[in-house]
Amino acid sequence: MAGNFIEMNYNTLRNMFPNAEPQYLESIAIECEYNEADLQRYIEQMLAPNASYPTIGEQITRKKNEDIIASYTNSFNVEEYLRKFPNSNPREYFSTVKTENERGKTHADHSLQYLAEAFPHLTMETIEKSLKKHKYCLVNTMFALRKCKGQPSCRCSHHGQMQRRRCAKRKEVDSINTEFLDEVAYIEHEEEIEDYISTMAIFRDMKFEEAKQVGMLCQCECCFDTDTMVDETFACTQGHLFCESCLEKQCKKESHTPYECDYLEKSNDRCRKYVEDRLSEALIRECYKCHRKYVKENSGCNHITCPHCQSHMCYVCRQPLDSSRIGEHFAGQGSTNRRKCPLFSDPNLLHVEAIENVGQAVVKELRRTDPTAQIEITDYLPENIRGSGKVLGAPEQKDIVLRHTMKAAGLN
Repeated sequence: MAGNFIEMNYNTLRNMFPNAEPQYLESIAIECEYNEADLQRYIEQMLAPNASYPTIGEQITRKKNEDIIASYTNSFNVEEYLRKFPNSNPREYFSTVKTENERGKTHADHSLQYLAEAFPHLTMETIEKSLKKHKYCLVNTMFALRKCKGQPSCRCSHHGQMQRRRCAKRKEVDSINTEFLDEVAYIEHEEEIEDYISTMAIFRDMKFEEAKQVGMLCQCECCFDTDTMVDETFACTQGHLFCESCLEKQCKKESHTPYECDYLEKSNDRCRKYVEDRLSEALIRECYKCHRKYVKENSGCNHITCPHCQSHMCYVCRQPLDSSRIGEHFAGQGSTNRRKCPLFSDPNLLHVEAIENVGQAVVKELRRTDPTAQIEITDYLPENIRGSGKVLGAPEQKDIVLRHTMKAAGLN
């Protein structure tokens, strides 16, 4: 009989919340086995406006994130890792990006936290200064700080260390940034990676000498280099052979074999259009009644009244509002309620940071489906909108703002 009650509770919850994580519903069913009132209370909470509960989508994302992290840790494979980088040279690749904006704010935040934990005796000022000096390249900053850590001027007091640890905990982020993980993997596996690169270079030299001795080298029909190995050449439709360097000079991109340049350009056009559409969905609001589009340009209230049809809606979650119960929808200034939308919020969070998160997710999705995609999200980010200097509403409400923005772009 006990099992029947659990099964009945679970089926009830499953029918009402088909997108909820099954394990979460099962735990509620077990907890409310003999208590129908408790079950009803859970249902009411989950049906409340802006209610949050674990979903199947989140479970799938979490599993994907775990698999990604495993590929950089327990399942790390140096050969697969090096395939990501031009000329199998990660150190050179990491040094090519020049600014924080090109790497993204998430990458900078992750890097700062990683370095703070790696060098607990260095001041945050020293770490931030070094990260900026090395153009936000985590690998180069890490190697520079290893030399710096013994200098007394760089060290911080015990009080400073404790303060930094508390700060690091507050800044913890859940999002997966593969660019950051690429750099961490290089730092953690540097010796293994460099040994592999050196070994492959020796094998390549041996292979070259063998081919030279038996007359198996060929000539590039562009630069006329006669010391080119056959397996390092590419043929056109007429059978002419070209070395990789000449192909890159012609199209001014890294090697993208087996895709033709024309295919790549068309693919990039499609990708750009896709990114622009998704970012527009995340940034632009639309009145649910008259379908007029708008974007809020200041840090005012998130209760929006459409100037054309006078309809009420929430700027954060984009849902219609009952004019007689508007106060129930929002969490006021200073509130720590994570379930309600903030009444006030910084436009930097609503527009720049939220769109950056959406952009990174869209680009990551594109690169999974089309490895040839050459898209830089920084080309699409809105200019920084300056707020009052103080974020209105509790910091805890950042999660709900970002979650609704991702949902609007179809990424939730």
